[in-house]
Amino acid sequence: VQDGAGAVRASAAAVAVAAGISATLQLLRVVLDLVAVASRTAERNEAEIDDARPSLKELEGDGDGDGDEESGRSPRLSHKTGVEAAVPPLSLFLHLGAFAYLVAATVMSALPNNDAFTNALYESVPLGCSSAAVLLGLVMDVRDYQRERFGWLQRILHAMSSLILLLGCATAAAMPPEGTTGRITSADVGTLVCLSACALLAVVEGRVCRYPKAVAREGKRARLNARALLTLLKPYFWPDATATSAVTNRIRALTTWLCVVSSKACSLTSPILLGRASTALTRGEYETAVRFSIFYGIMQFASSTFKESQSLVYLRVSQAAFVQLSEASFNHLHSLSLDFHLRKKLGEVIRSMDRGIAACDMLMKYCFLWLPPAPGG
Repeated sequence: VQDGAGAVRASAAAVAVAAGISATLQLLRVVLDLVAVASRTAERNEAEIDDARPSLKELEGDGDGDGDEESGRSPRLSHKTGVEAAVPPLSLFLHLGAFAYLVAATVMSALPNNDAFTNALYESVPLGCSSAAVLLGLVMDVRDYQRERFGWLQRILHAMSSLILLLGCATAAAMPPEGTTGRITSADVGTLVCLSACALLAVVEGRVCRYPKAVAREGKRARLNARALLTLLKPYFWPDATATSAVTNRIRALTTWLCVVSSKACSLTSPILLGRASTALTRGEYETAVRFSIFYGIMQFASSTFKESQSLVYLRVSQAAFVQLSEASFNHLHSLSLDFHLRKKLGEVIRSMDRGIAACDMLMKYCFLWLPPAPGG
């Protein structure tokens, strides 16, 4: 019985992890959509300011003020096919129905004297995580009903989230844990059908819906290419000389990433040592238990030390990168033509440059220093 209970807990944990990953991917979709909406709002405000400012042609009397009314606006998808037009309402109603069913199944599985849900292989914890994932998908259906921001990354996250949910439910149904009846109840069938419909719709939606067209204002790039992004992030990995020599800055940069890897390695090793200490204690090997406990404390202390050292060293790296990016921006600004300086407000340009440099530092912290070491920590 104990082995069967352990198998039940292991199966439920695996399915719950899959459902949690699915909900995390849907949450990432919502975050990306919020960022996209904020970015377009800023571009629209900038477009309104630029349109309100008289251009050089208008000052010379050659412009009629027309021809740029659509600049900075969000791209609209027109002339949709029948299937493409039917996808948004179908997705909305399907996610709404799936969310209502999963919430009801979560409540019913937590109540006693209900064999269909109490004995279900897909238990209340993964059902709750699945409800959260479907709810976030429903939020995205409402926020982007016309699929104006349904780009390639949104499609990948949406499809992966739905397929992971379906895979977790199918795994629980196909490989029931030992010590249980192993019978699929009507609740499991309903959950499997519901998640299968959501996964099928996510794949069809990614194939049918057209990609939104990027609308760029005159004289501006539609997006930041990979080479420009690498140029902006290069000072954080391989900086040049600033107030100190290039060798010193590069040693600091390499030390930062060495501290990140060392801190993560120590944090992953310490639970293993603690487990061995617990095993030795249950076997009566007290000297081994004490030795592994000491190693565990050393690893925990080393992990914290490397983490704090990384913060201290990265402070000098970020300062050197700020100086290098500021110098590059300043040189580029002074290499522009006289017409640019006459038509643009340099105060706004300098503020935009400062915000861009600060955004590079924030991108480095999230994408390389905070998020990658987070799993398993």
